[in-house]
Amino acid sequence: MAYVAGAMLGEAIALGPMDVREAFQIVRDAATALEECHLNGIVHRDLKPSNIVINQRGTPVVMDFGLASMEDATRLTSNDQVLGTLSYMPPEQLSGQVDELGPRSDIYSIGVTLYQAITARPPFPGKHLMEIYDRIQSELPPPPSSIVPSIDEEVDAICLKAIAKVPEDRYRSMAEFAEALDGFLSR
Repeated sequence: MAYVAGAMLGEAIALGPMDVREAFQIVRDAATALEECHLNGIVHRDLKPSNIVINQRGTPVVMDFGLASMEDATRLTSNDQVLGTLSYMPPEQLSGQVDELGPRSDIYSIGVTLYQAITARPPFPGKHLMEIYDRIQSELPPPPSSIVPSIDEEVDAICLKAIAKVPEDRYRSMAEFAEALDGFLSR
């Protein structure tokens, strides 16, 4: 992997909620890059703030494709293995439905990343792995505005659609997600 000078998005999030416009711009750029991966049959499967580096030009670079899969490739993991980082895993990945993982799974994970960037906390916090697992599987996330009151309803809607429990309720593609982010940024 090439060396990329810069800071991980997670480092910025650790400082507190990011400016919504800045977070949207970073995630929009990352989503655009991920759309290219998806168009070439590659699904990342482990998107999270520590896998997005903001280079010295301010451009996000998506890193760590160690769990990535190619749509037509032979699967390297069995159905009963769950690989990835719990807080960013979509429900279908948590339940071990490896055959169900696709671009919309990455949309969920980058949606959680966006949520955390603007609120400085994940949508399903917990002290123990099982608590986080149960929340992801069974609870609806609170709107970001319930954590940061200055966030408006349009931001809530974009974030909550990206992290919908059912893949079909999420954006259809990273391109569509990027368009929604662009729509907010252009106003």
